[in-house]
Amino acid sequence: EIGLAVIATSFTLIAVFLLIVEMLGLANLVSQESVRRTLVALRVTPMTVPELYIAKGVVGVGLAFVQSVAYLAIVGALGSHPLLLVSALLLGSVLVTAFGFLLASVGRDFFSIMGWGIIVMIVLVFPGFTVLFPGALSGWIKAIPSYWLVDIVNRVTGYGAGWAEA
Repeated sequence: EIGLAVIATSFTLIAVFLLIVEMLGLANLVSQESVRRTLVALRVTPMTVPELYIAKGVVGVGLAFVQSVAYLAIVGALGSHPLLLVSALLLGSVLVTAFGFLLASVGRDFFSIMGWGIIVMIVLVFPGFTVLFPGALSGWIKAIPSYWLVDIVNRVTGYGAGWAEA
């Protein structure tokens, strides 16, 4: 039983890490379109700015969500409570897409996106260590938004928790 929980823990961390890496991809995509002046070209079309960002957001959420769900499906971690896992990963995809937009607004090129992105990535990945070392960190870790995503995915994949426990 302990061995299965350790394997499920690694599934949890990799699935969440896939989401967080997509944050960098979306941020780089948006900043490159700003640098290459593609966004200015899109402003000539009848598309409005909110429609543009909604479209970018849907693509960002879709890319992150599909990759993480596909990974969990391939490794067989969607066995217990798949709807709960899919819901948590969808909300996690929205979270990392929002952080991707924030990074794109701060960074102006690939290197600034990577510089700021690594800092944000370290902060968002940090709650994963609460899964690996359960008693090592204090309660302040719950202030990081990705903690709740890591916690739900870990409980469901590793311990078979349902909707009530999550």
